[in-house]
Amino acid sequence: MMYRTKLQQMPSIRMIYVVIWLSACCCLPSLAFVSRLPYSPSVRMFPTSVATQQQASSSDNDEAPSTTEVVLFGLGDLRVDDHVGLHRALAAVSACEASQVLPICILNGQSLAQFPGSMAHTESTAHCIHAALTELDQELSKEARLSDLQVILSENPQESLTDCLEKVIASTNNSNSNSKVRVHVCDLGPADNQMGYGPKAQLLQSCQSLDTETMELVSWTQDLRSQPWDQVASLPINYNDYERQFVQNRAVTEPINNVHNDNNKNDQSGNANNVPLAEDVLRALSKAVSTKSCLHAQDEGRIEAEASSGLYLTHWGGVDPASTIGCRSASNIVKAYTSDCDQNDLTWLQHALYPGRPPIMERNGNSLEHAAIMWQLEGDGTSPFGKPDNLLAGETMVRFLAAPLLLGTISPRRLWHESQKSQSSMIAFVPPVQRMVEVREWHNLLAARNMACEPEAYAVDQREKNDNSVYYRYWRYQGFLCRYAVKPMTEKDEKKDGMLLVHGFGASGTQWNKAMDSMEQEQKNQETQQFDEGLAPDLLGFGQAEKPAISYTGYLWDSQVLDFVKECAVPNHDWSSFVVGGNSIGGFTSMSMAASDMATVAQMSSRENICVNSNGAPGSNMCQGLVLMNSAGPVKTRDEIQNEKEEAQRAMEQDPKNKLPQYSIAQVTAMNALPLCQPPWRPVARGFGNVLLSYLRPNIQSICVNLYPTNPDAVDDDLCEAIERDSLDPGAINVMMAGAKLPVPRTANELLNGDFRMGLQHDSEEARRGDIQESVFGGPVLIAQGVLDPLNDAQDRLERFGGLRSGITMDPIQAGHCPHDEVPELVAQSILRWTQKTKSGASTEKVEVQKSTMR
Repeated sequence: MMYRTKLQQMPSIRMIYVVIWLSACCCLPSLAFVSRLPYSPSVRMFPTSVATQQQASSSDNDEAPSTTEVVLFGLGDLRVDDHVGLHRALAAVSACEASQVLPICILNGQSLAQFPGSMAHTESTAHCIHAALTELDQELSKEARLSDLQVILSENPQESLTDCLEKVIASTNNSNSNSKVRVHVCDLGPADNQMGYGPKAQLLQSCQSLDTETMELVSWTQDLRSQPWDQVASLPINYNDYERQFVQNRAVTEPINNVHNDNNKNDQSGNANNVPLAEDVLRALSKAVSTKSCLHAQDEGRIEAEASSGLYLTHWGGVDPASTIGCRSASNIVKAYTSDCDQNDLTWLQHALYPGRPPIMERNGNSLEHAAIMWQLEGDGTSPFGKPDNLLAGETMVRFLAAPLLLGTISPRRLWHESQKSQSSMIAFVPPVQRMVEVREWHNLLAARNMACEPEAYAVDQREKNDNSVYYRYWRYQGFLCRYAVKPMTEKDEKKDGMLLVHGFGASGTQWNKAMDSMEQEQKNQETQQFDEGLAPDLLGFGQAEKPAISYTGYLWDSQVLDFVKECAVPNHDWSSFVVGGNSIGGFTSMSMAASDMATVAQMSSRENICVNSNGAPGSNMCQGLVLMNSAGPVKTRDEIQNEKEEAQRAMEQDPKNKLPQYSIAQVTAMNALPLCQPPWRPVARGFGNVLLSYLRPNIQSICVNLYPTNPDAVDDDLCEAIERDSLDPGAINVMMAGAKLPVPRTANELLNGDFRMGLQHDSEEARRGDIQESVFGGPVLIAQGVLDPLNDAQDRLERFGGLRSGITMDPIQAGHCPHDEVPELVAQSILRWTQKTKSGASTEKVEVQKSTMR
């Protein structure tokens, strides 16, 4: 108990929560297929192809050719319910406008490798795909009376989806040369099309090779409402205005009920032989990611070591997909939550279909994010079912639904209407499942608006640009849409040295634009090439990333940045090494990420010693350095650590069986031995967060000016408007509420492998006997500290960091809390000077102090 009391008194990151809230369209008139990049009012229509128009105008006596309706399923619409393409295809057969319906799913190397989660969670993703396909095949037979779903699993990385599609169609129609083919394909939207994993996106990329004489492509969507998509280029930029204009008093499109094909009276049963075995899907996915990512090509055993390393209670984080992710299973679970449990979280935890209990859910013992959420859910230990009120309302379902929504095994419209049916316990609030799909829709729309209004900044192909200006990309972390900024710094296209930059509380990736521009310019001035590219992602809950109703912790953001390296930086930008830097909470995230990135495949696969890090997976092992700019998080002096060790020794002498006080925060967290989680009542936390946001929004400029003491002019309208816009997104309050229940944070002493820290050293006898180890970062560190920071004693923190160990360089900068945005030239000079010394080995022998000066 003494140790737990001590932990509760430790400085915490939560203090900062109450201080600051800071392709061109493919134009193919010969195809009945319209791209949503960029959007226009005509995008929502399904025009008739030229070939069909010519056929309609020909003589009525001519015999019309037979038509095959191809329903092209893909990773994003693996369901029967509310499937517009399937509904239209069956309707055409019923109206004698077509001869047959051919359900096809083509999984080529490109779609597999670009599917979100495939790079960082290969094994879990493969099992999800297999389970989803298995139930899709069964439901097509049962509900649509269609047998023989053709699943094409191509392991040839050079074979496009178009090649596979034309082969299947040719083999089906080889007896009728006059046959026409109408292909129904789901349009997932501009952001997902940019990612390139859906069939619509791939058909766009290879549309020139399609046979337009015999093939008609018809796209369909699964949007909640059609009106905002029809005028996406003129959408409001903030959610409040969008909600008033398009959400209030506008009904969500009714989902299409399960289809029945009356033209086939035989009761078909799904043929298991139609769906590849789970091991075949895993082999194909493994080959696809190994072709694209050097990580999987180099590390044997990585795929197995990364299993179940996603967020807790997601299908990437331990939930068995076999009986939970398919279209029938996911629908049954949703109905149990909304109807049987009336969306009551405590009732849900006791339901037979709740997916959070063993054996359906298996915790990753190496993951601190898993441990932190279990700690919150356990609460004070008085309830055998846990304390769901410690989480956000509906959080267990929000986490669970991330993968079914991404794979499309359940319809967003169906979710919205199922949630709407039972609101007796949600009188004052929007039901969480309904809010989840509204948030998802809003961020899809916001991305479409950005791409329509700023086509150059969001263009798929940036090679035609004449400058190295910042541009933007989208990716999905655990199914949630996120944006990131890209800054080319050299002309190099492969094996790049990257700079990964993580923003602070209330900010976004765009806050690094000036710093990245300055780094490019400084490299030109110094005629050096330290970095080829900069990437700055928006953290979940901030910027233009989604803000789902999940409990935010440092472990979550650390896990996101780790996945970002594996999912985006390495495979899509061809990074071979990187330095990570961060400001404020982004500094703590960067520090934790650098430590987690050092975990090896051997460490995370060991059955003798448990090695913990944020997500329980091996890192990329590519992090070459760490830059901290006014970082959050506790950092302790040698005297403070010595006092804690003496106190721990006294506690163990009083109780020889109590070994807990000798462990580090990470080790205590992994052992479920943190002080009991007892956050304030949820409505109180929400009310406090709303009051705080209401105060901060009108004072954004004055707060930022206070944080930029030497250059207040840097606080421009763009900065203030971006912070305000982001704070108005639905779910922004969730981050504020998280501050009241954060687990005890790891110290910089632990993360940076300081010479003095709590916990068992890796080479100690206890560690070798099998105690819990933790991943740490022992590489070079730069502390580029704004010493005029009004939020804390910045000079004292600078000296504390510098005293941890050798290899840490201190650089006091005359700036406030955000030196990278206030004086970007000084920060750029500091980073480049330090990088040069680091590569030469000069800064690794002792603690150094360097001074940055304006040119």
